[in-house]
Amino acid sequence: MGNIEILRELPKCELIRVLAEKVSLRDDIDFLVLGKLDEFRQRVSGEVSQINVLFPEYTPHDEKYHLKRLFYVADTVLGGERIQAMNPAELFVLAVALYGHDWGMAVNEIEKNYIISGRIPNGMKPEDLWILQDENYRFRLFARDQQLIDEETPMTLSHP
Repeated sequence: MGNIEILRELPKCELIRVLAEKVSLRDDIDFLVLGKLDEFRQRVSGEVSQINVLFPEYTPHDEKYHLKRLFYVADTVLGGERIQAMNPAELFVLAVALYGHDWGMAVNEIEKNYIISGRIPNGMKPEDLWILQDENYRFRLFARDQQLIDEETPMTLSHP
């Protein structure tokens, strides 16, 4: 996918416009900035929609109603002059931060099943799971403390 197609998927805002402009002027960067940003956007936006499954009382945490709007907030808060003064790396990190700021609240079905059971599904590798190493243990400890499981349930620490 070329930069023009990628730009169609990203927010139409000053931050992205300036990032794309500055990246196009750099032929010394061996990192596909807009492509990597779009890959991150796709991954995160797909997963943050799961936040409302776990936390239905929260406002929507999706790309359309939450993530994209943050770029316009950044444009307003920072203003064009500050955005223009930033270099491509700073703009990229800011854009990734806007997309990823709530990502830690998202847990997909596979991760949820691992946290509960401590078992990795067949065909998956530990590095496919984006969780804390002791998340299963911490969940079981919480469940025991809340008397959701009994005191006799083994509290072994499992790592993916």
